[in-house]
Amino acid sequence: MSSPSRQSRRRDPNIIYPDLAATHEKIRGKETHPLGIVRRSAKTAKMNQVDPHAWLTQTLERIANGWPTSDINALMPWNYQS
Repeated sequence: MSSPSRQSRRRDPNIIYPDLAATHEKIRGKETHPLGIVRRSAKTAKMNQVDPHAWLTQTLERIANGWPTSDINALMPWNYQS
C-alpha cells in the first residue's frame, strides 16, 4: 500500500476547524470558544456573588434591545443589579 502524499494530508486553509482553533487558544491561555466564554462569564458572576442565570438573561436581553457599545462596562457581572 502506498501512503498518501504529504500534500494530500494537509488541511485545507479555506475550511475553519473550530476544534483546532480552540485548542490553539487554550494553549495560549485564551479560551475563545463561545461555550468557553459563557463558562468563564458564569464563573466570574459567581465570584461576584451574582446569580449567573439572572445576570446572563439580563445581559442578553439588553444586548438584543440595542445596548450601546459605549456602555458595555455596565453589563459586566460586577456591575449587575437585579
